[in-house]
Amino acid sequence: MKIVRSSGKAPNEKLFHHLAQKDFSSETEMKKYLNTLIGKNLDDLGGNEGKTPLDEAQFLIYDAWEEAESKKRLALANKALEISPDCSDAYNLLAEESASSPKEALDLYQEGVAAGKRVLGEKNFRENKGRFWGMHETRPYMRSLAGKAKTYFEIGDPDQGFAIYYEMLDLNPGDNQGIRYELLARHGDRLEFDAMVALLNRYPNDCEANWVFTIPLLSFQKEGDSLRSKEQLHFAINHNPRVADYLLGRKDLPADIPDQIQLGGDSEAQAYGVKFLSLWNKVNGALEWLEGQEEIFRQKKGAGRLNRNDPCLCGSGRKQKKCCGV
Repeated sequence: MKIVRSSGKAPNEKLFHHLAQKDFSSETEMKKYLNTLIGKNLDDLGGNEGKTPLDEAQFLIYDAWEEAESKKRLALANKALEISPDCSDAYNLLAEESASSPKEALDLYQEGVAAGKRVLGEKNFRENKGRFWGMHETRPYMRSLAGKAKTYFEIGDPDQGFAIYYEMLDLNPGDNQGIRYELLARHGDRLEFDAMVALLNRYPNDCEANWVFTIPLLSFQKEGDSLRSKEQLHFAINHNPRVADYLLGRKDLPADIPDQIQLGGDSEAQAYGVKFLSLWNKVNGALEWLEGQEEIFRQKKGAGRLNRNDPCLCGSGRKQKKCCGV
């Protein structure tokens, strides 16, 4: 099965927002209602203008996310703020598209954070820490936090950026936004290997390239060409053999991370290379080691010595063929 992580968010956010306005008595009732929506356009459901000005403003932002022209997106964001100054996502959109400097973007993200705090209230933070993002109304606030953290890195204040990212993981340990991947890369930029190991251990069953290729790199940095580091690297190559092409320069990396990430695919390999190639270059001998082990892996695979019934190296306890293996 192909799994795709996409940056596109408007349709899903519209659906979650629409469902949040319903008063279902049970999960079964909600599932029955979802079945009635199959094949329908969410814009035609009615009631989307919301029970509050904030709901109406938020749906304007959903429209803006689907709008092709920047000028129209900005107009919708400004209109949303006229309707409700508590629309965090309107500030987020303006920060991304209209800010003339990182400082101006930071101010707009801060407005979004402040708006989110007003909407959620202190009680939500006390009682629902650890469950953010699962609650739809927290998402605009979490997006504001992510933008604020990223901008702190851009203006040369990484300590503030790190603090916000870790705050986000405390609010939402499930990390639907992929903040851990940003953190891992940022720690890598500073060669903070202990912090990277701690973060990897925090999510031991993650099977994305960000994790599975960085684990053997850190093992190699600490232990050299050990049995463990080789097994970890072979597992990573098995997960996505395309990563090595970009790390070793056989394929050119794009300037930016692709909008859509397909696990095990070329887009995932590109995204990993953009974030982590500099780290592989900084670990002495790592790329040469990768090239040599890649050839050994190919020989072993050709000889049929990779057993898909072996326990998966991600630590899940499942067999490779039922987990991350090919």
